[in-house]
Amino acid sequence: MKTLKSTITLILIVLSSFHLAAQNENPAQSSLREGINYAQNGDYEGALSYFNTALEIYPQYAEAYFNRGLVQMELQHYKEANTDFTLALGYKPDLNEAHFNRALAQYHLKAYEAAIKDFRRALVLDSANADIYYSLGRTYHDLLQFDEALNAYNKAINLKATHAGALHNRGLIRSLKGNYAGALRDFENALKITPKDEEIIFSRGVTKGLMTYYYAAIEDFNQVLKINPNNYEALYNRGLGFMKLEMYRDGIKDFDACIEIHPDYQEAYLARGVCKLNINLKEDACSDLYEALERGNREAKGFIEQYCK
Repeated sequence: MKTLKSTITLILIVLSSFHLAAQNENPAQSSLREGINYAQNGDYEGALSYFNTALEIYPQYAEAYFNRGLVQMELQHYKEANTDFTLALGYKPDLNEAHFNRALAQYHLKAYEAAIKDFRRALVLDSANADIYYSLGRTYHDLLQFDEALNAYNKAINLKATHAGALHNRGLIRSLKGNYAGALRDFENALKITPKDEEIIFSRGVTKGLMTYYYAAIEDFNQVLKINPNNYEALYNRGLGFMKLEMYRDGIKDFDACIEIHPDYQEAYLARGVCKLNINLKEDACSDLYEALERGNREAKGFIEQYCK
């Protein structure tokens, strides 16, 4: 799943009360505006300097705390962002974007219950916001509270049928629950919106594999690897597809490539070992199985006891 992010474009929202001619701005407002300009140009350190100046001039400036929090989010300084959004809300409790973005900061800090509370506060003030429902769903999803996540994704999609993230994540939960046809519909609809999304194509391939549509799954993993040749999970899962089709040498090639990119991928050693057993490369197979076991794969132990003693 994609990482939840704040967005610098939100800083424009808080400027609605500052549509003043530049000569009529006070120094704090001027510093805020300069900070926003720097942030929009990607100079986050410069932006922080201007926001700090605005707050030195006017320590109760909610919008300056809020915008500084957004920049801290972009810098992945989530603890500092959380503090800034809290300060902004202390001076301006109805600044709904601060509730939403504080929830995102709390999500990244793995303070999931606090994040849920803030997402729900944000929804009280903006109940038609699909992004808030999507973010709430993501939080429940990470908590493995799948029914609550599904409910939030449904609401996001009802509000915005083209919300690719919500469609994708609802598909993931449907697949997990065994509703493979429903999952595929969600992935297909998401791909109509973002046709070259590597994650969604990968998820569709995994679901097709679970449905035993191995050739179709392999084709999806081919698409993923065209987009990102270093996607070791796609290599591993394509290898599994080849293995299910008894195309063991093709599977071995994919597991080789997967291990080259991610040498600690224990499942790839196990799968490669099983492929080698099936083409009578017992010595090499046992070497892979022992490697898998050494890296913590318990399933390898049964194969070792049966074939490598």
